[in-house]
Amino acid sequence: MNMPIHSYYLPPTTALLVDEENFHISCEINNAIDKIAKYPLTTKIAFANFTNRPKKSLELHQAGYSLIHVPQLKNAADAQMIVTGCLLFINTPQVKEVFICSNDNIFVFLQKTLVNLRKKVHLVKRQGDHLYINHQLVSQSIPTPTINYPTINTITELDEEIIKLVLQITQKENTSAIQVNLLGSQFANTYGQGVNAFLSEFKLGIKFIDFLKLNPRLNVIQHKNSHYVCLSALVN
Repeated sequence: MNMPIHSYYLPPTTALLVDEENFHISCEINNAIDKIAKYPLTTKIAFANFTNRPKKSLELHQAGYSLIHVPQLKNAADAQMIVTGCLLFINTPQVKEVFICSNDNIFVFLQKTLVNLRKKVHLVKRQGDHLYINHQLVSQSIPTPTINYPTINTITELDEEIIKLVLQITQKENTSAIQVNLLGSQFANTYGQGVNAFLSEFKLGIKFIDFLKLNPRLNVIQHKNSHYVCLSALVN
């Protein structure tokens, strides 16, 4: 006896991919995209290193976003976002339209790939209060998000915060030494600006790597073309 074959129709939907490393999504941007989207906006994914961003993580979660956490490595969020975007047609075949929110130009490659897969794709960028979709200005009143970063008022405080950050990263990565570039990136994410900016404010006239070398509680090691830093035996 032949059994009836049932086909299931999945109504088309829209996906929103956000590079939270350089594009901070907001309710205003969500609303602007929702007005333009051809289909219901059902898939929302944000990519970033969320280690020191609990408030933003909660905000995105409450707004219906899936959060994809990436390691604190250069272009990690971009790479994961491109991979996820390319797999959309497999994991969520009902997605027929995609909004890619990022100020990085590398996502034109993802756009071309999705267009070849017959998806309708929009590139979303922001410059200050201006929001652009497919290079067209759609809003001039998107508020710039305010982030309350921890303050560092003295050289001693800068020393202490760097020591704490080195300790935190080495414990998390289960290693004794970390790349100076990684430390610098994590510091900028945590405090809103790089170590060199603080050194300039304090008028020290030296660079980040030299500042690390002056700290008796840190050891700076060079291996090939990279510098690594670890805690010295003086740190309890």
